[in-house]
Amino acid sequence: MNAARRFLTTTATTSKAAAAASIQAIPEVVDARVLPNALFNLIRRNIEARPEGSSGPIQIRNPFIGIANEGHNGAWVVPISARRQKQYLQQYPGWALPPSPLNRVDEPKAVQWVDGTLVTWEGSVPAEKKALGLYGSRKRMFKGHKHEREKASRVQERKDRLEGMEKRIEMWKKTKEEAKKKLKPSLPF
Repeated sequence: MNAARRFLTTTATTSKAAAAASIQAIPEVVDARVLPNALFNLIRRNIEARPEGSSGPIQIRNPFIGIANEGHNGAWVVPISARRQKQYLQQYPGWALPPSPLNRVDEPKAVQWVDGTLVTWEGSVPAEKKALGLYGSRKRMFKGHKHEREKASRVQERKDRLEGMEKRIEMWKKTKEEAKKKLKPSLPF
């Protein structure tokens, strides 16, 4: 398992020529030993659970697609989370993994189990939602923070107040002096 993982991760970081050669070498069927442990164990459990004597390809529900949890509360459950799927896409090639909203594959590859049983993924990836409405395709404009929007009016108000500031200061000093004189007693002691 680790050897296959090392092989896949090292081939992903090689030169462009090697990458082009590896694209042409995509197999028709994915070997189960190349899959992540979670997918490998899921396939193993489903193969062990099928009835004795049954042969031929089997279908397993795609763990990368949400499933309606009817028994509990009707919420959709994704057996393998989007975060884990993204990690798998970084570690494994996209053609080796089941299709998902993060890994849209036109033709998903069947998985060949160790004993030769073919496994196909059941379920389809939901289509991408289109932006609807008159301005659906436009990028939403950032209207700015409130203090940024009000800055021009604050600057103008400050400028207006500063225009008559010398006169206002003189009036303030004059009233301050008058107030001091009133507080001063007329008696010398």
